[in-house]
Amino acid sequence: MPQDFRIIAYVTDAIVESIIPYDKLTHINYAFLIPKDDGTFNPISNAWKLQRIAKNAHARGVKVLVSVGGWGWEKQFEVVSASPETRGIFVRNLKAVVDGYQIDGADIDWEYPAAGQSADNFLSLIRELRVALPGRLLTTAVVSHGENAAGILPETFELFDLLTSWLTMAPNMAPCSNLIRACFLVWPGRPTAKDCDGTSILRTGQKFGGRGYAVFQTRESIS
Repeated sequence: MPQDFRIIAYVTDAIVESIIPYDKLTHINYAFLIPKDDGTFNPISNAWKLQRIAKNAHARGVKVLVSVGGWGWEKQFEVVSASPETRGIFVRNLKAVVDGYQIDGADIDWEYPAAGQSADNFLSLIRELRVALPGRLLTTAVVSHGENAAGILPETFELFDLLTSWLTMAPNMAPCSNLIRACFLVWPGRPTAKDCDGTSILRTGQKFGGRGYAVFQTRESIS
């Protein structure tokens, strides 16, 4: 694959570590670290597995991040980010996880900050994380356009190393042409569209997220 490709796999605590195709990946996101309202986290499930994945991934030149949150945990993000005190607790605890497991950074999966105060709080949280994790990767999932995209302020983009985008109207494994067009309308001109030397780093990607779905009847699917 081209050297500038990023092949990122989300793995959960249920993964059978031996089947991970390390030679085909550039990054692994271990999902999920679940936040609490007070800025602390639930214990990492199968923490020994994260340790083993990090060791084996690093031996093959693959970077490992911990994914924080996920779908359904937006309330906790809202509460944590609203207060300087809880933001500080969150940042310190997340840094301790990254340092303790000797991994390469964190993926913030808040789905999604809303326009207004929520967006401001998200920016404050990411600014504090960026300061606390110098030299580490900081990534997030964002919506390409529409109402939820308004919760990602332009100032946020310069703080991240990678942003992945998703389109709510597209089914699993759908052609991504609409997503690409939407991203190219939103992202140019944002601070992250230029690298430090002025080179454009605007990229798009394809999410392969449909394998967990199995059709049992014509009109029924489960994950």
